[in-house]
Amino acid sequence: MQIKQRLAQFISAGILLAAAVGCDSEKTPTLPSWIGPISRSAAPPPPSPPPQNPVPAPLLCNPTGQPWSKKFGPDIPSTRDKAYDVYIPARFCPIGGKYDLIAHFFGAVPNQHRNMENANMNAIVVSVNLGIASDKYATAFNPPHAFDALLNQTQEIIDEGLAKTSRPAAQLNRIALESWSAGFQGVSAVIMNPGDHASQIDAVLLADGLHTLFKNGIPRKINTNNMDKWVALAEAAENGGILFGVTHSSIFPEKFIGTTETAEYILQKTGVPKGPPGPPGPGKMRSLYEAHRGDFHVKGFYGQDPKDHIAQIVHMGETLYPYLRVRWQKQPAPTP
Repeated sequence: MQIKQRLAQFISAGILLAAAVGCDSEKTPTLPSWIGPISRSAAPPPPSPPPQNPVPAPLLCNPTGQPWSKKFGPDIPSTRDKAYDVYIPARFCPIGGKYDLIAHFFGAVPNQHRNMENANMNAIVVSVNLGIASDKYATAFNPPHAFDALLNQTQEIIDEGLAKTSRPAAQLNRIALESWSAGFQGVSAVIMNPGDHASQIDAVLLADGLHTLFKNGIPRKINTNNMDKWVALAEAAENGGILFGVTHSSIFPEKFIGTTETAEYILQKTGVPKGPPGPPGPGKMRSLYEAHRGDFHVKGFYGQDPKDHIAQIVHMGETLYPYLRVRWQKQPAPTP
């Protein structure tokens, strides 16, 4: 209960958006060059029904039959823990000497572990936790090669994990950037500064975590200057150039623009219409609407309480991962 009360205070006071003051300036940022070539490459494919999680496949190449994880990286005083965590699911097996990686920003690591298993993802996840304030994620990954450094460290840990579970060695293939809540600033920073790995970024997934500031301090007037890259990603996803998935609750923060409003803005700019609610669930979540075009997906949910915000990360394996799993299963891997 104390955790939920604390989270409610953070949401209300705007502490989770501490970095947005510095990132959401009046000056429109330059779009990252790597988004351009994938933005309008083909006609948008027709929308497809949401994929369902399949029955777990038999173990592919893991004689131990167990998942493997390890914490590493800098110590975080606020949590008394390491900042990073690598998780290799029980059923993971490299394909062609390659592995796909999900880079997740913010959220208790058991959620990522569980979501990977529930969605039967044949991928590895590295979780990044730097605290509850979004400025920590922006500051850490704004430097040009900060993401490269994380991936290099992650590769070393993955090498260890694959060896200890008697799996074949593998190198990095595709990357999905994902976040919950304040972690969106980490995703935002990597999008603007992907280092040497821009060509491998194949998906962006945001769970209740795309915020921005009021324009000129006017309540509920959206500051659009930092929204251009998200609109560009949505346009690219419409044409299948990348996967862009967004889920949001119905929380309206007092001090800044919430996820309902930013999702509405992207839908308006892209002209993607809202559809009817999806089926009940997952868990106690209740669908408000869904919007799909190509590989661009938005799912809105009811709920204005901290528990509704937390549900967005708890159920990512059911709300967003199925789209990623299907994309990575059906599309050939890019050459880094």
